[in-house]
Parts: sequence; structure tokens; C-alpha cells
Amino acid sequence: MQRKLLESGNIFKRSDGRWNGVVWYSDEQSSKKRKSFCGTSKQEVKDKITAYLADFDRQLTASDESKAKLEESMGRWLRVFKFPSVERGTYDRLECTAKYQIYPILGGKVVGDITSADIKALLNHWMNEGYAYTTVKKVYNILTDYFRYLTQQEYIPKNPMAAAPMIKKSNFMASQGKEDLPTFETVTIFTPEEITKFKAEAVRTWGNGTPIYQQAAAYTLMLNTGLRTGEALGLLNSDIDLENRVIHLQRGVKEVSRREGTESTSGREVKIGLCASLGLLTPERAARLREAGFTSYHHNLETSASHFPSICTTHAYEQDLETVRVARSAGFRVCSCGIFGLGETWEQRIELSQTLTDLGVDSLPLNFLNPIPGTPLGDSPLLPPSEALRVVALMRLLHPEQDVLICGGRSKTFGQWQSWVFAAGANGVMTGNYLTTKGCAFCDDAEMYEVLGLREERS
Repeated sequence: MQRKLLESGNIFKRSDGRWNGVVWYSDEQSSKKRKSFCGTSKQEVKDKITAYLADFDRQLTASDESKAKLEESMGRWLRVFKFPSVERGTYDRLECTAKYQIYPILGGKVVGDITSADIKALLNHWMNEGYAYTTVKKVYNILTDYFRYLTQQEYIPKNPMAAAPMIKKSNFMASQGKEDLPTFETVTIFTPEEITKFKAEAVRTWGNGTPIYQQAAAYTLMLNTGLRTGEALGLLNSDIDLENRVIHLQRGVKEVSRREGTESTSGREVKIGLCASLGLLTPERAARLREAGFTSYHHNLETSASHFPSICTTHAYEQDLETVRVARSAGFRVCSCGIFGLGETWEQRIELSQTLTDLGVDSLPLNFLNPIPGTPLGDSPLLPPSEALRVVALMRLLHPEQDVLICGGRSKTFGQWQSWVFAAGANGVMTGNYLTTKGCAFCDDAEMYEVLGLREERS
């Protein structure tokens, strides 16, 4: 579900002479929310509401997947939803089908404008071009999965695939004049000329003589013998009988691991440790968490000791410090920092940094206040991006060996300057939503990483 405006805003005068305004909207969970405004005059409040509504509409439009071009939208879907859930070879085939059979015809169309007629025209086009039934069926399957996702997420109201069934195989074959083919399996082999071209391409080099392809010999072997990829990867020297020109297939490989240093890790897997964020901690609880397999503990100090009484009255600052000490003593990797923009001074920011140094924390999650109407700090201004970037730089300079992570309030505080956090010294961001506020969608962050050249290196 998307956010929706419920009314354009009400303005009223308070008993003390000041003016208030409120805009009601529903959030992504369909819960009714409000945004409050205040000012010394009616016009001031009206201007604030007008600016908020314009920004609301801009954000809504920017997040509306139905208004994106299909190539852009499907590319995000493939990277975010399909990539983690399928084998690497399968993903490459999906990406190739989208690139060569879908994008050239539908890639430039707006997602919400695509109709069943467009889908049928696409399928008919490749059928008339003489493509195999299985190839066109792959195109159909990708489109079916993609538009099902759009419909389930309510990005589009109607699935165009519902009125665009796959062409019946008998009709497909008849249109290509292949209806009289024998019913037994037909195998198409490469011609000698085609094989010669394949071999020539495999050993092609750059202008300086460097081979373009690293595994040309393996490719040629597979071309000449019909070995599958897994069978070729599973070969040992002892499996090859050069004297009798025989290869003995003893095994196959389903997953390839990449060796880095002394560890061999799967090329598509990342080990994820367990991190707990459970508030104040005792030695007994810490021991139980360690026994349960947790390796990290997160506990923010929120702000400096001198500023803490102005922010929190539910517990003492010393209790937070003791929690971090307990976590460290239990062998946890500790993640701790605070929230900036609470009215603290630069001296208090340095004070917090020194406290974190004394505690020996391993990573610093930097949060920036996102004022929520109705809370004690609801009327506080956002930190300007320039000041927030100086905070990031300060923490990097004072903590050169620790991870500096940008977390809550990132999108609100930095806006279009989010990418600058890396130049300021951050080496990571938290993506997705936070405890009580919305964050950045992973697909949006992925696009930012791509622009910055921070994409994963594939091998």
C-alpha cells in the first residue's frame, strides 16, 4: 500500500494567538496519521502546508512504480527479488531474456500503460521472427512473474497478463510451418562453420595479445565433447586418459566456491551473524545470548552524558554505559553511538565520541533526528545536510578504525545529498525501514551504489 492524502489540510487559530494546521494521511499500513504545523500567522502555516503537500506529492510520484519505464522497473525487480532466490546461471538467463527479448520492444513503455495487447504483440513478434517456442515461453514466464509482483504490491490495479495467455504450441508451430515435424525428438546440431566461429571467438585476444576469455580451453573442451558445465568443473587430472582419448565422468559440481585467503566461501552466500538489540543487559542475560549463538550486541547511548538528562528520564546514563561494558566483557562485538540533532552542542558530540572510545565499541551507527509530530521533539528542525555531513566526518576522524554507519533519519536529513556520506567518511548505511519511521527502499539504495560504482563484483 502507498501513502494517501485524506484531506488537504485544516488551519485554525489557537487561544494564545498562534496558528496551527494539520494534514491527515494514511500510511503504508493504512493507519491514519497526521502532520502538524504551527506559526505566528495564518499565512505562515498555509505556506508550510503547501510546501509539505508539494513534497508529499513529489515523494509519492517518485515511489510510484507504475510510472517507471519497464526496463528500469524490471531491472530493479530482477536485482532485488530474483537475484537472491535463484541460481546464478538461472539469473543470467533471466537477465539475458529481458535484455534481448523484452527491453527492445517494451523497455521504453511506462509500466502502468502496458496492456494485454502489448503483451500479445510482443509474443507474436518473436514467434513471427522464427524464435523457438521454448524461447518465447521463457519471455512469457518472466513477464508473468514480474506483473504478478506488480499486482501483489498494488503498484498496478490490473494484471495485463490475465488477458494475454501464452500462444498454444500447436498454433505457434503451425505459424512457423513446422506442424508436420515428426513427433519424436528432433535434435539440432551446430554446423562445422558455426563450430569454427565458436572456437575462433573463444581464443580471441585484445589488441595487446591478452586473451579476452579466461576459460577458452574449457569452453572448447565442452564444445567438442558435449560436457555440461558442472561435469567440466568436476573433472580431475586423473579423470582424463590422454593415451586412449577418453574422459571418465566421476562427479558433477552444483555450486562453485571462491577462495579468499585461507577461507573458501560460496560465491553467492554471505554469512550472517546474530545481533541482539534488547535494551539494558545483565551478565546473566549476556551469557544466555552468547550460548544461543549471538555474536553482536547493539545499544545506543543516544547522546553525551551531559546532555542525556535533557533527553531521557526513564533510566540513568550509567546504566547504558554498564550495558556496553557487560556486552564487551561477554565477548560481543558492540555497536553503539547515538542520535544527532537533539539540541546538543559540538562539544557534547565530541564528549559522546570520547565516551565511545573509552568503551571500545566496534561500530558506530549514526542516527539523525527525524521529528515526529506529537512527540517532545516533534517541532525540532532537521539538521542541515552540511552540518550532518560534518558530524559524519567528525566521527570518522575520531574513530579511524571503527565502522561508521548511517542509520535512522538518513533520507530525511541528507535528501539528495545521501551519497555524500561516503565522501564524508561513512563506510556503510542501514537500508530499509527503522523502528518507527520509514527509511530508504533497498532498490533505491542499490541504484545509488551503482551510480557510485559500489556494485558487487561478479565473477
